[in-house]
Amino acid sequence: MIMDPVRLTNSDYMGGNSAIRIFRHYLQDKIELHWHEFYEIALILKGEGNHSLNGSLYRLEPGSLLFLTPADFHLLEPDPKQTLVLLNMIFNNEVLSEPLQRLMVNSSEAFQTIFKQEEYQSLLAEFEFIWCEQQQELKVGSDLLRKGALERIMLLAERNLQLTGVLKAKTDYLKPAIRNAITYMQYHFREPLSLAKVAAHSNTSTNYFSELFHKETGSSFQIYLQELRLRFASSLLQASELSVIDICLASGFNSISHFDRTFKLKFGSTPSTYRRQQRN
Repeated sequence: MIMDPVRLTNSDYMGGNSAIRIFRHYLQDKIELHWHEFYEIALILKGEGNHSLNGSLYRLEPGSLLFLTPADFHLLEPDPKQTLVLLNMIFNNEVLSEPLQRLMVNSSEAFQTIFKQEEYQSLLAEFEFIWCEQQQELKVGSDLLRKGALERIMLLAERNLQLTGVLKAKTDYLKPAIRNAITYMQYHFREPLSLAKVAAHSNTSTNYFSELFHKETGSSFQIYLQELRLRFASSLLQASELSVIDICLASGFNSISHFDRTFKLKFGSTPSTYRRQQRN
């Protein structure tokens, strides 16, 4: 039976003044379908199981690294008689410095990859460092040290994704103002977003931002925003039993007719038909 996803909020899970939190989990039962208002990156330490990510199934094993954006849905399920042990780190967009913004924009979607022994040990050391720093977060500079470790984790992930062919190496990185805008959009696309608001967030004028955005991405601001919302809606149609109108609103659309029309242009069928096709 497909469950409606649970929403995990910043207020419930981030806690305190820190933009980075880490947890150690021992999972013997399924973690039901859910999504979060924050970014999540998790490292499997022990055990095997299944990971359902946006409707697609992946295997979990020691060394598996999972990365999810606020636009993704997933569930975790240990194999019978297995305990999944993982370090699970969550963070919000306040912590996204230039290296992190670059990876967010380059990948733009959730991913899962596997680290082999030598690379796994380097990755684990960074997770454990963040865990230890969190225990003494009142010490001077703890947030900065954790942020540095998170950057190293994400850069290790970027190298791994390039080596495995999941992510192509890029030399033509976007200009900082556009990277900043895209990470902001990835985090806030479900809210009412105007060109002027995102331009102001990027410290540029509206006209300059509009021209630069199109030049750098090959897409207009409105089309890019619409693509983010449509990807989220398509995942939600596959992963939940929410009504089409609820999905329309949850994805940032404010008109069911506009949602139906743009969804059909993108996927070739209405949301209701798309859901039936994916289930079959």
